[in-house]
This record gives sequence, structure tokens and C-alpha cells, in this order.
Amino acid sequence: MTPAMWSLVARRLIRLYPRWWRWRYTDEMADLLLTRPPTWRDVFDLAVNVLYTDLHPDLALTGNESAYERLVTLMRALRSSEVVVFCAFTLSIIAWLQFGGLVDGGPYQIQLGVTQPWPLLALDSHNALSMAMDGVSAGVDLAMLAALIGGVPLVVAAWRRAPRRRWLFFVPFGVAVALFIPIPIAAWIVGPVAVFNLTFTTPVTIAYLCSFLLGAGVSVWAVVHAVTGSMDASVTLLRFAFIPTVMLTGALFIMLGATLAWGVIAHQQAPHLFDQASMTTGYATVTSWGVDTVLLAIAALVALGAMLSGFAARTAARTATGA
Repeated sequence: MTPAMWSLVARRLIRLYPRWWRWRYTDEMADLLLTRPPTWRDVFDLAVNVLYTDLHPDLALTGNESAYERLVTLMRALRSSEVVVFCAFTLSIIAWLQFGGLVDGGPYQIQLGVTQPWPLLALDSHNALSMAMDGVSAGVDLAMLAALIGGVPLVVAAWRRAPRRRWLFFVPFGVAVALFIPIPIAAWIVGPVAVFNLTFTTPVTIAYLCSFLLGAGVSVWAVVHAVTGSMDASVTLLRFAFIPTVMLTGALFIMLGATLAWGVIAHQQAPHLFDQASMTTGYATVTSWGVDTVLLAIAALVALGAMLSGFAARTAARTATGA
């Protein structure tokens, strides 16, 4: 592209900035464009800063900060975006567990044509419904791997930097024990038929679903509070954690796409099971599938927005430090 074309693109980008930014800096930017035609790197920086300013109006930088203050602000924004992606991942896992409980061990096993319980991969290329479930499983596996790769270093850093908050990391383990205890008790009282799952089938399962959601919320709050309440992690660590964040966001969209495909295929292959407007059948119907799909879509879109926010902060930090 010619300098004149880069200059035109830059002027278009300036119009995309928030009104308060344009009121303060438009004249200065116009003078700068007249003095020196922008390069592709200048246009790229303008585009990234448009994104950052729109996503972080509360953290907008005026240019009067020191290099250290600017870097700290941007790294906090990056850390916040990574935490939001983790929260979106948790929401997707809840939807995945609920969806899997409605598919695994129910009448869909005949349609899936597998003997092992989901989410183990069957890889039956002649069974579209089974392949769709394999797609969901692959997305879950990738999301969990990315969450571990990106999350463990941040947890270790928070553990070292904030000793007084270490007890918060034990909250998820306590919640897991509390959610497991009712299962053997119910099996002992009622017998092997007693099953706890995340469905709306019976009052017992509804109560268990509510307690699971409460426990998941408490666990997420504890981990997020422990990580964000510690001293700022290193720039290198936060930049590294962003890469698994991108992987995790992609995995959420894989889960969403495969779940959507599963519903379409189930409608075609098993309408007698799927085409029911009920949440209490004990297996997946169009209603329960729709609820889980909406939750996965919300999780994927929230993760995408947070990832873009993190990308903007990460790129702006690289520009600020010259790294």
C-alpha cells in the first residue's frame, strides 16, 4: 500500500475511537499524520489501541504515565482478561457436565453405537452422532489442557506472592468433597439405583444441580480472589499465559460447534428422543440441548471478548516497552 493509502486507513481508524478520546487527541493525531505519513506499524498500533480503548475505558491511558505505570496498568488488564476466560471455561464445563449426563448411559447409547461411556473418544467415522460427541470431547480435552498450561503458573506465582491467601486454593477441594459425600450415602440408603447427576429429573437431582452450581461459583470466586489479590505477576508469566488463553477460547468454540452439530444430527437420526420440549426426561431433548448450547455460546463469546481485550493489552505493553 502507498503512504497515502496508509494515511487514509489511519484517519478512518481515528474515527473509531471513543468520543472523549477524539475530543482530546484528534487534532494532535491529524497534525502528526500531516508531518509524517504513517507506516503499516503505525496503523497496526492505532487499530490495537482502538480495541484497547473501547474494551478498557476505565483503564484508558493518557500518555502522561511513566513507563512503569503504563506497563503495570496494561498487565493488570491482561491478567483480568485471562481470569475472565477462566470463568468462561468454568461455565462451559458446567454445561458440558450437564449435557454429558443427559447423553451418557441413556437411550442415546444405542444411537451412538458405543459401549464405553462418554467422553471417551470412539472415532466411528460412520456414525455422525458419535463423531459430533467426539468433537465435543476433543474441545473439552483441549480446553482443560490449555487451562492447566496457562493457569498452573499463575496459581504457583500467587501461592508464592500471597501466603495469606493460600487457604483460598483449598476451597475447590473442600467443595469437591462436599459434593461427593452425598453420593455414597444415597447409594447406601437407597441402593445402587441412586444416581446424582446435573439434571432436572427429580427433586433430588435438582437439589444436587443447585448445590453443584453454588459450589462451582464459590470455587471460582476463591481461585480468582486468590490470583487477583496477590501481587502482580511477572510480565513474562502473564504474556505466556495469554497463549493458552487463545487455545482455550478456540476450544470453547469447538465445543459449541460440535454441540450444535450434535443437536442437528440428533434431530435427524433420533427425533423420537430429541424432539421433545421437556427438561425432565432424563436424557437430552431439544429444550435441554438448547439451554446447554446457549450456555456454551455465552461462555465462548465472553472468552472471545476477553481474549481480544488481552491481545490489545499485550500488544500495547509490547509497544510501551519496545519488546
